[in-house]
Amino acid sequence: MKLTPLVHPLFLAAAALFGLHQFLQKGLRLAIPLLDNYLDDLLCLPVVLSLALVALREGVVRQPTYTLSTRQVVFATAYFALAFEVVIPHFHAGYTADLLDVVMYALGAWGFLRWLNRPAVTQPS
Repeated sequence: MKLTPLVHPLFLAAAALFGLHQFLQKGLRLAIPLLDNYLDDLLCLPVVLSLALVALREGVVRQPTYTLSTRQVVFATAYFALAFEVVIPHFHAGYTADLLDVVMYALGAWGFLRWLNRPAVTQPS
């Protein structure tokens, strides 16, 4: 099984930074306002879309060269923005809608398209 996107240095950095931020924020209760407001939103789509890409390559499409289309990435970005900035804040008082969160989702999606959404490299036999 090729898990190329999951060993890409940018994916590893995004996942590690997300985990570290969660530990600092929730485990140690350390508040860093700018990071607490926007870092998770920036890192969310590169991590989620990389996992989705591997799932599709390995379980559905079964092609190591498969990449997500721009349309799929835009749909995922719109879905996250709608869910977390419109729907959930409407029903859950702990969530707030923030247009800058949508910008962070879009930047993360752009980063995924630019650097992570690449065909798997095959090694010559």
